[in-house]
Amino acid sequence: MLKSELFQLEKLIGEIVNYYEISDSEASLKEVGTKTAHLAGICEGLRLKWVRELFSSVKETIILRYVQYHQAGIISLSDVVYAEIPGLNENRYSQQLNNFYNETINQLEGLLQFLEKSFYKYYDFDHVVSAELCRRESENILNLLKEVISKLVRAGIDQRLIEGLKTAISEKIDNALQSGISYRQVSYLSGILNLIRARTLRGDFNTDVLAQLLYHQNFNSYYFERWYQSLLTSTIANASKKNKDIVIQKELETLQSRFVEHGKSFHHELPAINDSLIAWLGLQYIGIQQLSAKITGKMNGHDRMPLNFSVAQFGLFIRLCYLEGCFHVNNISGILRFFSFHFETKKQLNISLKSFRRAFYGGDQATAAVVRDYLQRMLNLIDKTYFPRT
Repeated sequence: MLKSELFQLEKLIGEIVNYYEISDSEASLKEVGTKTAHLAGICEGLRLKWVRELFSSVKETIILRYVQYHQAGIISLSDVVYAEIPGLNENRYSQQLNNFYNETINQLEGLLQFLEKSFYKYYDFDHVVSAELCRRESENILNLLKEVISKLVRAGIDQRLIEGLKTAISEKIDNALQSGISYRQVSYLSGILNLIRARTLRGDFNTDVLAQLLYHQNFNSYYFERWYQSLLTSTIANASKKNKDIVIQKELETLQSRFVEHGKSFHHELPAINDSLIAWLGLQYIGIQQLSAKITGKMNGHDRMPLNFSVAQFGLFIRLCYLEGCFHVNNISGILRFFSFHFETKKQLNISLKSFRRAFYGGDQATAAVVRDYLQRMLNLIDKTYFPRT
């Protein structure tokens, strides 16, 4: 029977980080050094034990739970030690203690690397990395981004696309340093930047090549999506009135023919870039068809249905409908585009996709209270009309 090894680690880590609760003496500092050295021995013993026991005849479901349980626990312990380092500036032993803490983190990170490499099949790559690994990888990614941006500028790439790429990745790293980032996302960011860097070395590199590379890698960033929409809008606008629908159909066929790595994504919670752009182009095609047939209905002097909801309330309402399975489709981006395109509020005749997306994901308690009141009144009306009390 496999047993958890976290208890022993937690106890020792607790003794190391509770140094200040013992004393600030040289003797207690030496004790911390001894415990840190002891930790190295424990970690080495764990590696040997894991190889011996996890490669034996243990069921895969047990190995999966065991590896991921210890992965999460070790990351948590690493973060506990990491959080103590900024405060180590209060006495003359701080530098030595800082070295011990860093060595402790290195030992824990070594265990994580061992689990990842030895039990790759069972490792949870959607779990957030440790704070220390996040710091290191963020620094590496930002340095790589700076190098790539420099190469793109020299290659004469569209400045708007460069700025979109730079902003998207910079914001992702800023968020990572605040809220964490998964192993999969770290790998994705490093991978796509290295791909771009390698591609710039070829002589035929240009804006279209970069756009296709980002599309292929499912770079479903808001900024890239908007850049691509702007490009398509310009292409459609330059076509004659009678050829606009033909141009849209051609662009749809082009997007549908390009392969997208659905196993990868910049934002895993958002639709793939091809789904978003194809849905958006589809709406443009419908709009052109309606305009040419002159069948767009006018409501309140506009082509959109007016609402008493605010954008925030409407966004939350649509999110509730989505989460409860009211829509037959699962393409969130397409749903957002449809409702932002066909509805208006008292304050916003044209609901921007950006503001509606923010409302869809960012409801607060005050907004929820208003929506709940609407839903409660609807429920009361149903009860009164269809289920009257006898």
